Amino acid sequence: MINRIVKRRFAAVSVDAGQVHTHTLRHTAAHLRYRDGEGEDILAISRFLNHSSVAVTQIYLSKQHKPIDTGWSSVEQLLMF
Repeated sequence: MINRIVKRRFAAVSVDAGQVHTHTLRHTAAHLRYRDGEGEDILAISRFLNHSSVAVTQIYLSKQHKPIDTGWSSVEQLLMF
């Protein structure tokens, strides 16, 4: 039931509901607490998530940090009039 509510809410704001699950909320909470190293320490987040080790939390958080393709901004600037 909760998964259906989450999917409906995301679909309502034009997010592909197929890409969102209730577990997505757990990832989001961890990421917000971590805030790219400026937030809580990883041990506290690991405890919050009830992970078996900090190593699991590191994997969990690293999956959220994908390299940003900045090449398109350069192309966009070149095409601007």
